[in-house]
Amino acid sequence: SFTYDGRDSDGLGNAVTFQAPSDWVRLDSDRCRIGYPRFGPPDSDPCEDASALTFFDAETYGMDLQGFSTPEASAGDALVGDLVAYVDAPDHETAVRILDSLQVVD
Repeated sequence: SFTYDGRDSDGLGNAVTFQAPSDWVRLDSDRCRIGYPRFGPPDSDPCEDASALTFFDAETYGMDLQGFSTPEASAGDALVGDLVAYVDAPDHETAVRILDSLQVVD
């Protein structure tokens, strides 16, 4: 299990725990144009669209939450406290498992 503590330099959101594939890590997105907190496979480019879980501020997300666009989709989003979690996973089952595991930490 992972915890995103919600305390990045921009003060983004609440703390969240979640289950992700055991080989995923916190990706260093500081050098990206928009450095949102991301977790994904260690060999992923943190600035490119790839399998990852990304956290956004819910107030500035800029899109309506969709969950999954189709029953087979491997990407989807969910509201967790004052954050939006967006996952793009290798398959639908992994994406569902990640989004279903999200919990706000008190």
